[in-house]
Amino acid sequence: YEIGYVSGDLPTSVTAAVSAHWLANYGMAWFSLILIYELVRRYTQRSYPALIAGCLAALSAFNIWYISIPSTDYADMAIACFSLWLLHHLLTGSQPPMSRVLLYGAIFGLMFLLKPLFLYLMFGVVLAVAVRRWRALITILLMPGLVLLLYRFLIEAFGVPYELWEASHGWRSVNWLWNEFIFYTPTQMLASMSVWVGKTTSMITYFFGALLVVGVFALSVHKIVHWQITLTGWWLAFCSAVWVWIFQYTYPSHILGLMPFIYGGVGLGIESAAEWLKARIGDRPRLAGWIPRILWGLVVAHQIAQWLLWQNRQMLNYSTF
Repeated sequence: YEIGYVSGDLPTSVTAAVSAHWLANYGMAWFSLILIYELVRRYTQRSYPALIAGCLAALSAFNIWYISIPSTDYADMAIACFSLWLLHHLLTGSQPPMSRVLLYGAIFGLMFLLKPLFLYLMFGVVLAVAVRRWRALITILLMPGLVLLLYRFLIEAFGVPYELWEASHGWRSVNWLWNEFIFYTPTQMLASMSVWVGKTTSMITYFFGALLVVGVFALSVHKIVHWQITLTGWWLAFCSAVWVWIFQYTYPSHILGLMPFIYGGVGLGIESAAEWLKARIGDRPRLAGWIPRILWGLVVAHQIAQWLLWQNRQMLNYSTF
């Protein structure tokens, strides 16, 4: 039988297999939401925006629709959040000891055995060079490569064939770079890139909806957000566009790393708007107490509208943005 990416002859029933996958998805959901909360709390130094970000991620259309699918696609959310958490601890604060560098690198390698989302490695390499954390390159480049090579040779030693499907000859992604792209003219190269950057922008807009405007604006103008955080968010969006261009298809999992940035910005925006409105109607305390609830109601209504929009557009398929 085959269920999503779960296939083979397992000594159990289909119901048990699907139930086990759902249980794993719920565990990864809680893990991802806690990481989003922690990431936002770190760069805002506030708990309230972090709580809002976690709630918005829990109510996102991706989380609602994908958590019930018995597939490895839902793991992308946990991989994205955990990758950002590891990079945050690796590239900020004091220089990490070599033991932590090697441990984080091994974790990256193990995560990419499940899903090879190398866009976070590309994202991390530039950040490591920018902040001159040369030891971090061991974590981001060397250790994941060693884990993948070790796994490949060990798995073949047990007689299990190994193939990276998305880079195989049967799929256009990746191999089109040396079969087609290198023969393009400069104008065709730029046109190819611009098309997929546009598709990525459309995907991001459709994913976050109106909250994208609120989040980007709040991150750009709020005084407690350092400009480096905003620039990091833009760099991650660009890395997502490059990843989409290389693999030649759009999918929600390619932009999940933007959730702490966008939803964190929305949390800051709600907090700031509530404080501003309370200051304007301070003589009416009962009405002022309802302001945060009204703002919460608006963003929750927005997320519910996103659920319906995704259902109508059948967002559970590839390349539907």
